[in-house]
Amino acid sequence: MAHTGESVLSKLRDGALSLNAEITSGLLAMVDAVRRMLNEIQATEADGDNDYAELLERLKSLQSPQSDTVPPPEKEKASPLQVVPPSPDAQQAVCAFWKFQLNP
Repeated sequence: MAHTGESVLSKLRDGALSLNAEITSGLLAMVDAVRRMLNEIQATEADGDNDYAELLERLKSLQSPQSDTVPPPEKEKASPLQVVPPSPDAQQAVCAFWKFQLNP
């Protein structure tokens, strides 16, 4: 169960899915189920008889982008860093701050 939910979270992180109400509800249902399992383990030392098949199918279906969801925005490619020499005023300000002189 947790691994299936983790797959949904990974796809969200990677931008393959966009968070929507359906995905949020599925993930919250998974958290509730894991809490029930942990409580059952604490009380009985077993994780119980519920296999959560319906929830697992729901989480698996959420791993595919839905046609009615808005795709994530495309990531902008970073432009190459342009090195611009400092202006003479900036050079003087830095030199004054650090108390040194540049040799021309």
